[in-house]
Amino acid sequence: FDGARIYAWRGGKALSEPAASIGQPFDLDVEDPLVLEALESRTLVHVGSATQQQAARSAYVACVPLVDALKEPIGLLVVHSMPFLALNNDNLQFLLVLCHFYSDGVRHAAVTREIVQALPSCPYEFALDYARLVRLTRDSGVASSLVALVFDNDERSQTWFQNLLRTRRALDAQWAIRDDQHLAMLTLMPLSGEGAVDGYLLRIEESMRAQYGVDFESAHVAVHAISVPPDAALDALRRLLERCDVRL
Repeated sequence: FDGARIYAWRGGKALSEPAASIGQPFDLDVEDPLVLEALESRTLVHVGSATQQQAARSAYVACVPLVDALKEPIGLLVVHSMPFLALNNDNLQFLLVLCHFYSDGVRHAAVTREIVQALPSCPYEFALDYARLVRLTRDSGVASSLVALVFDNDERSQTWFQNLLRTRRALDAQWAIRDDQHLAMLTLMPLSGEGAVDGYLLRIEESMRAQYGVDFESAHVAVHAISVPPDAALDALRRLLERCDVRL
């Protein structure tokens, strides 16, 4: 961005002073037609998508209300200027994704409560990221995946399992589950479809083959994967855990 600001939302309006900014400074006009349309629609609006002719002549390029999982505004992102070639659907979609992630992080308790109450052993970070990605899938259609690798709980498998713990990608969230019979690793892969899952599994298997001379079949590793659903999130997670045959 050449100029953008985030404003906190309090008492039904945006605060006059920005909470964060980048690029050239500018003042917020709460009566700007693009701002008004974005707040009314509760989603990203830019000059090319504005439904009102006045909004298309806004002083701004794009506006995104920061709306939490309860559909309540907590802030407002206003983009005053950005390079013309950067104003495309891919960049705007990614901007919307980031805003959803930020909003759910601010109101994290509400989006994770159901999962944590039903599955107390689930790590809070994992539950939060899963809830965020469910909402992202529902609101934006952006695919994410959840992969489970299940090992036998014996001495050799414990070595392979520990190696798997060290191969986590920076963006992924993991939930390690251990019971008397099995070791299971659930890996949440944001913004990743089937192709990314195939690449992840291939990388893990090649690492096991190079270091230990085994593949998934010879190591008795069960592989399960699902797409993060747009709804019924807890039911989908429970079904995956049942397939993993682990006791929580």
